[in-house]
Amino acid sequence: LTAEGTMMGTPFYMSPEQASGAKKVDERSDLYSVGVVLYEGLAGRRPFEGHNLPSLVIKIHSGEHTPLGEIAPHLPAELASLVERSMHVDPDERPASARELLSELMPFAESAYTSSLKTLREVVGDAQTMSAPAMTLPPRRPAISAGPSIEVKLPPDRPAWALPAVLALSAALIAVS
Repeated sequence: LTAEGTMMGTPFYMSPEQASGAKKVDERSDLYSVGVVLYEGLAGRRPFEGHNLPSLVIKIHSGEHTPLGEIAPHLPAELASLVERSMHVDPDERPASARELLSELMPFAESAYTSSLKTLREVVGDAQTMSAPAMTLPPRRPAISAGPSIEVKLPPDRPAWALPAVLALSAALIAVS
């Protein structure tokens, strides 16, 4: 049983308004959580850490963290900016809806999917020259967005599937929001 003003959820992923037990928490709180999942998946660490719950809540409320673009400079600035905007302390500064966030995220997901298939094709090609059994790759999906092509590169220490997996997970979280 819960009461109004009760804090519920996994603290690392709570929006500032949710962490404070605010009376008005809307769907933009969920978009904040998706932003944190994106940040963690793309940076390899959470944006906010604390030694205990009160210190974590203070950090979430301050909004002060290392910008994603500094931790992962290989990412397009537009993607880093979208993640940062999704985690904004002020809900009015976040994307207005899950549909809006998803539409802004899709060009990056399409690019990551294409890049990971290319990498997989290269690996399979190398394996085939070593007498490995042939592997059939799925055909390239048609572009979801007619927008400009955006190249998303992974750092060398990340597997080729990491970025598409993070973006797909985030898209799924948005879809169920």
